[in-house]
Amino acid sequence: MLACLPSWRSDFEQLFPGCACVPYETPGLELTLALRSEMRQHTRPPQVYFLQNHGLLIGADAEQDLYALYDAVLAKLEQHLGVD
Repeated sequence: MLACLPSWRSDFEQLFPGCACVPYETPGLELTLALRSEMRQHTRPPQVYFLQNHGLLIGADAEQDLYALYDAVLAKLEQHLGVD
């Protein structure tokens, strides 16, 4: 829901400092290039990526860390949006 709002970038950056916010591009090469461009703007690759109008990408070194991060991001978003 938040990735489709006009204030999407500032909302995500406020809620998740250090996250990557990728502006909308058509899925495929354009989106891949936008994602790569956003990755290069960070000293260390972020674990959380928000793609405008597309959604969420997350990454972690271990499977259990991936699930924990995913749950933490979703819980924070649900609380912020007042949804369950």
